[in-house]
Amino acid sequence: ISRPPEEPDLVIEVSGRRIRAHKSVLAAKSDYFRARASRDVLRVKGVSYGALRLLIDYVYTARMGEVRHDNLAEVVSGARVLQMPCALHCAAEAMRAQLCLGNCYQLLCLAKKQRLAELREAAYRFMSDHYLEVLREPSVYGRLSGAERDLILQQRMDAGRPCLLVAEVSDAFERPGGGSRPQSRESSRGEWRVLTRLPEEANAKGCAMCVLHNYLFLAGGIVTGPAGSEPRARLSDKVFCYNPLTDTWSQVRPLAQPRSQLKLLALDGYLYAVGGECLFTVERYDPRADRWSPVAPLPKGAFAVAHEATTCNGEIYVSGGSLFYRLYYLGRSLFCHLWFFPLWDDAEG
Repeated sequence: ISRPPEEPDLVIEVSGRRIRAHKSVLAAKSDYFRARASRDVLRVKGVSYGALRLLIDYVYTARMGEVRHDNLAEVVSGARVLQMPCALHCAAEAMRAQLCLGNCYQLLCLAKKQRLAELREAAYRFMSDHYLEVLREPSVYGRLSGAERDLILQQRMDAGRPCLLVAEVSDAFERPGGGSRPQSRESSRGEWRVLTRLPEEANAKGCAMCVLHNYLFLAGGIVTGPAGSEPRARLSDKVFCYNPLTDTWSQVRPLAQPRSQLKLLALDGYLYAVGGECLFTVERYDPRADRWSPVAPLPKGAFAVAHEATTCNGEIYVSGGSLFYRLYYLGRSLFCHLWFFPLWDDAEG
């Protein structure tokens, strides 16, 4: 852009108000102004004064600082009237930086109505990155179509993004500042690298971990007193959640009952906390309601210390550990009863 004259040489009239500008500056960014460069006074219709002010500021500064969700439609409409495609992109970029839970659905609707593909995809990506928060917000998740709900969840599970597959917990896990845990581990198949550190409040000893919707959940554990104090251990009811897409930890609703040595499973969009040391109760976490609710307990005679648990075909299977060689399962529609059968005939030893 050539250096403009010292004094503006164009007067723009809109809605009874005037804005003074330089023809050469406007013509460099707008076909509309370029085609009318011979005029000294230009009356503009179809553009609000506020939008025109923002668009002219953008021409001079290359920034869209004052665009917001409540004036985005006016700015986009004005940019189209004034034939400024670069301003459309800049406005969408400015709104991407302002995306939050309180405006993501509104901006999605605006993006679809104004045909702003980049902003639309950014809104879907924000909802995907913050899936649990969106899931719990009726004014957002409740207004999405079924196809849109599937879309944001599928984007969250996209193999091209950070995806949690395996979680390992060690009682000797080192938090920040510890030097005993290596930063990476090499093997013939690749290299393991530290993804995150447990929060200070989390308990690695006796806890359980599980992945649901590409979130890592850590529940329960054994809480010990500070170093040098009397070692009085107690069970924890805290549940922590790690989001690999934002690299953040948060706490969700605590367990209804403190547990250690429990098993944590994901099934049909829910979490199940199964048993625990000397516990036969089972509770289910609904991430949409952020609530734990009791379901059918383990059968009498099960051993709830060294048990294992897994899911298969929509059912939960629990083995009785090293003292009882029995297998139990919780059917999807049989929450009132737990059925079991021996792995082999007791008479045969």
